[in-house]
Amino acid sequence: VAVPERALIQRPAGVVVYRVIEDRVTAQLVTVGFKQEGVVEIVKGVEVGDSIVLEGAAWLTDGAKISVVGSSL
Repeated sequence: VAVPERALIQRPAGVVVYRVIEDRVTAQLVTVGFKQEGVVEIVKGVEVGDSIVLEGAAWLTDGAKISVVGSSL
């Protein structure tokens, strides 16, 4: 699995991405691998098909309610 580098957020617990589950987000600790041209390999923590926040993730907290207004896919 690879994600845009901007989706990764450094938190005190480690590197997280925010997974979207219905109308809320959950902070998911991830283990990163290779980085290349703004894309980062996720070795552990998310799987193919998981929806993650790409824009504005730095301002989120675990459990925050969100409204999805668009999708990059």
